Amino acid sequence: MRKVMSGAFNHHLLRSFVGPTARDLALKMLALLIVITAFQSVTDYYQLRDVMFASVEQRAAAVSDHLSMRAQHDGDFGPGEAAQAVTREAIWHGDVLAIYLIDSAGRLLTGEETARIPDTQGFLADPQMRTAISAGFILDRPQSFEMSFGGIDSWVYVAAVPGEELGTVSIVDLRPARAELTASIFASLFRRVVTAIVLMVALFFLLHRSVIGPIERLATAVRASGR
Repeated sequence: MRKVMSGAFNHHLLRSFVGPTARDLALKMLALLIVITAFQSVTDYYQLRDVMFASVEQRAAAVSDHLSMRAQHDGDFGPGEAAQAVTREAIWHGDVLAIYLIDSAGRLLTGEETARIPDTQGFLADPQMRTAISAGFILDRPQSFEMSFGGIDSWVYVAAVPGEELGTVSIVDLRPARAELTASIFASLFRRVVTAIVLMVALFFLLHRSVIGPIERLATAVRASGR
């Protein structure tokens, strides 16, 4: 008798897991999981993107900040020392596509020989670049923006050297940063999906045990008594 009751219980338990109430709840929880994961992933993307751009901008501004400090504290600082510093920084850093030293009119003084951009003159003649260079000197404020040239995504930082008729144009390759951003997004998405699935499954079993299971057993008993 106990075996019969156990078999009936297992049968009803299995039916309660695949019944319409359980299926409806599972589908709703799946939809909720997708919505929550998508929202969190979009939020993560924009947060990580902002961090990436802030890091790249800081990287691009390093040379300009260094020259500004030298100009303010070194009385002998001039175009010669600036050119040496620009050349040295461009050679040392692999993620820097180019560092150009320019005058207040936007003319190139040095940096073409160390640049990893195929067309330096075309790059500096780009209308967006000309506008940024002019604004950097006129407003005496750095200009920082994303730019694509020759199929290469880059971050450009234009700044004047205080007290000198000089300026720098630093171009940092965005491709390594974008690859790192993509890897971070996928890692974050994987963690969130796994966590959400575990929580949803646990919640589903809890609801099934406390709500769906008793309702299904009651419905089965009512149907059996009416026969």
